Amino acid sequence: MSKKLFAVIDDKFNILKNEISKESRNRYESIENLKSYLENDVPQLNEMIKSEQDKRVEGDEIISRKITEDIQK
Repeated sequence: MSKKLFAVIDDKFNILKNEISKESRNRYESIENLKSYLENDVPQLNEMIKSEQDKRVEGDEIISRKITEDIQK
C-alpha cells in the first residue's frame, strides 16, 4: 500500500513539476517578447511619431508663410 501511495504522490509531483516548468518557459518567452518590443518597436514608433510631427510642423509653417504673403499683398 505504501508503494502505491508513493507512486501516486510521485506521479502528482511529476505532473506539477512539468506544469510549473511549462509555465516558466511561457513566462520567459513572454518576458523576452516584451523586452524585444520595448527595445525595438517602441523606439521605431517614437521615430515615426517624431517624423510625422516634423512634417506637420513644416506644413504648418508653409501654410503660415503663404497666409502671411497673401495678407501682405
